[in-house]
Formats: sequence, structure tokens, C-alpha cells
Amino acid sequence: MNRNFVALLLAGCLAGSVAGTLSGCVGGKPELHYPDEGYADANSDSWLQLDEDAEDLTINWFVNMASFGNAASEGTLVAERIYEKTKCRINFITPITDDGAQLSTMISGNKLPDVVTVGASGEESVQLALEGYTYPIQTLAEKYAPSLNARLNEDIASYFRMPDGNIYGLPNHFYTDDDMEAYAEQEGKNLSPNGAMLVREDWLNQYQRTYPNRDVTTASGFKEMCLWVKERYKLSDTNPTFLLDTFSNTGSNGILWLMEYFAVPKEDADGNLLNEREQENYRDALLWLNEMYRDKLISPANFTAMYGTVSSYLQQGLAFAFIGSPQLYTNSFANAYKNGINYVPVVITNDKGETPLLRDLSGCGWQFSMITANCEHPDRVIKLFDYLYSDEGQALFFGIENETYTYEIRPGEEADGKVYKYGRIKWADEVEQNIINGNISSYGFMYSNMFVNPMYPRLASPQGAVLNSFNDYIDYNLKIAISDYTFRIKGFEYILDVTDPSYKDIFNKSTQIGDEWVRYIPQIISAATREEALAIYEATVESARRLGSADVLAFNNAAFLAHKQKLGITYAWPPLDPDSGYASLKVTQIRGNTAYNIEIPEKYIK
Repeated sequence: MNRNFVALLLAGCLAGSVAGTLSGCVGGKPELHYPDEGYADANSDSWLQLDEDAEDLTINWFVNMASFGNAASEGTLVAERIYEKTKCRINFITPITDDGAQLSTMISGNKLPDVVTVGASGEESVQLALEGYTYPIQTLAEKYAPSLNARLNEDIASYFRMPDGNIYGLPNHFYTDDDMEAYAEQEGKNLSPNGAMLVREDWLNQYQRTYPNRDVTTASGFKEMCLWVKERYKLSDTNPTFLLDTFSNTGSNGILWLMEYFAVPKEDADGNLLNEREQENYRDALLWLNEMYRDKLISPANFTAMYGTVSSYLQQGLAFAFIGSPQLYTNSFANAYKNGINYVPVVITNDKGETPLLRDLSGCGWQFSMITANCEHPDRVIKLFDYLYSDEGQALFFGIENETYTYEIRPGEEADGKVYKYGRIKWADEVEQNIINGNISSYGFMYSNMFVNPMYPRLASPQGAVLNSFNDYIDYNLKIAISDYTFRIKGFEYILDVTDPSYKDIFNKSTQIGDEWVRYIPQIISAATREEALAIYEATVESARRLGSADVLAFNNAAFLAHKQKLGITYAWPPLDPDSGYASLKVTQIRGNTAYNIEIPEKYIK
């Protein structure tokens, strides 16, 4: 959820009695219109049915993310192919900052461009759809692009379906069940986790050589190893022996991922959502961090360290252990590797021995693109959507067949006893060298497609992973060895009902509760004694309850139950699902399965 965007709407537009709507902001919305031209049938792909004399169009496409900049810009190989197929050129527009103000102004002034892209799991997309600012995708497709409806995956349709039965946009980075199953069959492993705990391999190896029979897979055993490392390598009290990811006004990713290592439950036996912060394992994780702090393994400076400082710690190898989102620090880990310091992922349990559950990288989309009511040519834009969403459009990730790549295995063919759903490509030699050298701006490929299916390049790339640079190999190996302990978070990616009259109140309560935890978690960790840490934790729980945590949980649970019903699942939490295989999942050694690692080819090491 984009909290700033929602807050702007609530503050400026939702003073009326119905919270969560946009109608109070706008003096007059455009009506949806369906052109009496551009029709297509289901006998071929819609873009192939464009009239020969169809005019060239420039589509204004607003992406509500200031840092967005990986589009296939005009003049690139991919942009020209898109134009050849659809006679459309795309003019991407981005905001200056990520506070949501520009999008809010566009809405209130009825100035939305042809296409708008917002967060896939945020409330913006729901509001834009329910208030009539965007077209229903299936209705447009039925008239002008039936081939899009034919290829629209039911996973996507069911997840984004509104109460009226329609979907109002298409996501990128959405992981379908079919593709996940194809990946498991083709590659024989899970996706990497989103976050991870990493340690310096050389210090870990030295400890295990010194104490070969000590168990370091438990929280207490891991702490003892950290103490030994601190003493053995004479690390000062200000040195971050154990480093947490940065703290911000929304907390630390290090805390978020530690809760998964400690197997904090998210759902009860009756299938209802749990308040994770009130669970015993959550408390135990914070108290474990307090122990680490009191033993001077966590530095006080950790709470104020900014991204640059954390990056520097990792690049220099100052931290023995780090927990956070490794993909945000790939350059630091890569530079450390070049200097002979290799960080590797580890898996530990809480002291109860409960197997950790780490959310994998899969999800229900990152961004969501919608055709607005202001679009003058929705019949053409839906054909553009159709092309980009198609397998032909997805293949643009690799550029142009027989020019930037060739197929070693064609899509759908069998090889080595496995069916390669999207085939397997080989880069052209010159293109591969340009990728290694970073000279790819003229191609406009990779993640430029706003509807990129993240499993397409994984399944079609050499080695079953997108490994086109030294940093790609570093990033891959930072997490893949512990992928056996990952699970899909899909069942918990529910969207709140912003049309509910109580939404504004719940939003405010949730914000206040979140701020309370952000304020007190550092105090819990840095408390002088375990008793003091426990007292602060319990006081924070009580404060959250006074602020309405039970109301927030009830509201969220209603959305959670509806979401599971839509997905057709009883449980979202693997330990409750007898078919998940969780019962047989055990932690046997701290390094996970290192056989999943892929050696970095010499040509990528500079």
C-alpha cells in the first residue's frame, strides 16, 4: 500500500461520509466510451488485425514510481519492434517524488493520461476501478482484442477480479501457478527467498573446523558462534558483528525476515489471520536480538545507519552476519567477493527447533497498468496490451529472435526428459559480450515490458536463471542455497476493501499501531536487561491493543478470508496445510543445499 498516496486522499478528498472513495475530489469524470471501429475477432492475434492505414499513435503512460527508468525508450530495438507490430509509441511519464501527489493531482483535475501504472497490491488500483476512472479489461478485449481474453491467465483474473466480475488492468511480476509448477519440474528447486541471513564464509568455515560437533543451526548456537567470531577476530564493540538491515519509518527488513526464520505463525488452526506481533515466536525473536545487543554483537549505531553505511560495512566485510534484503546490496557483496570476502546464506531455527518459513520472491504482481477513461483510442491501447502480454511480447525480454538470440530448444519442446515451456535461448555472441560490458541501452530489452512475466526469462534463460552479469551470479548465489525453506506468500496478499465505510478509521489505526512498533522495537532490542526488554514488548502490545489492533485484525481477516475463498484454498500457512510438505522439512545443516549454487564463469569476473 502507498501510505502517502492514501493519506493524501484521506486528508484532501475523503472528508465526506464515505471513506475510501474519490468522488468528492473530482468536478467531473470522463465517461467510458467504446469506439465504433477497431473491432477484432478471435481468429488471430488482435494486433494482426490492425487496418493497414491505421494511424501512428503516441501513448502517454504514467508510471507512479519516481525511479522508474528501464523502459524500452524510443529508438531502441525493442521499441521499434513494438511500433512495427502495434503502430504505437510509448511516452512514459514519471513523478518527481514518490509521495503520490502527482497522481492525486491528475485524478482531482481529471488529467489522467492514456495509461496509468500503480502498485499491484495497493488500494489505488481498486479506487480507480471502482470509481470509474479505468476501463474493464475484458470488455475492451471482447470488442477489440479477443485474443487477450483467450490468453488471460485465470490466476490473474481471479486475483484482480472486482465485485462486478471485471478486472481493470494487467500486472507485471505476477507468478502464476502454471509457471511455478513448470519451474519446479524443469529446474527441480524453489525460487529464492525474498530476504536472507548471510555470514562470511571464511569465518563460518573456521568456526566449524574449530568446533565440528557444535550445532549452529539454532538461535542460541548461532549466537555462540557470533561471540566466538567477535573474540577470535578481535572485533570491537562498535563493529557490527551481527548487522540488521536499515531502520526507517516503516521498520527494518532485517526484523521482517528474522520473524520468518523464527517461524512466526500468520494463521491459526481455524484459518483466521493472526496478529503476528502478539505471537510468542515474535516476542522470542525480539528477545533474542536483545541478547545479541547485550552481548555487544549488535552495535548501537545499527539503529541509525543509513543505506550507504550498511553497504560500506558489507563491502569491507566488517559484519560477520547480516539479515535483510541482499538484493538491495548486490554491489557491496560483489565488491566484497572481488576482495576475497564471500558472504553465503544460512538457515537457522528458533530454539524450539521449528523449521523456518521464508517467503519466496513470487507474488501477485508488483505494478498494475490500467487504461483510463481519458484514453482517446482504447481500441488501440488494448491491442498494445495484448501484444505486450503475449508470448511474443514476453520474448522481447531477449530482444529479437535470430538477431539478439536464437532458440537452442523451441518453446514447448522436450529435451533431457523435460518439457521447456518457453524454450531455452542462447544469446548472440556480440550481444552477450555487450551485456557483459554493460552496453545494452540500444537494445531496450530485459525488464522493459510493463507486463513482464518474471517466470518467462527464468524458464527460457540458459541455466534456468537470469544470469547476464557478474552481479547476477552474486545475487543468485546469495540466496538460492536456502530455497528449500521458501513458501509462496500468495495466500496472504489480500487487498483491503477501501469502499468499506470503516476503512478510513482502520487505516488510521493501522498507521498509529505501525508507528508505535517502529518507535519501540529499537528500545526492546537495546534494553539493558531481558526483563526490561520483555516489559517494553508487553507494554507495546498493550498500547497497540488500546489503539485498536483487534479492530485492524478483524478488518484484515475479513479480506484474508475472502481472498482465500477466491483462491480456493483452506490454509495459506504451510504448517497448517497437510499437502504442503512442511511436516517433513527439516534443517539439517546451516548452509542449506549448496548444490543449487552456480559457479561464476571466468568471463564475468572482471
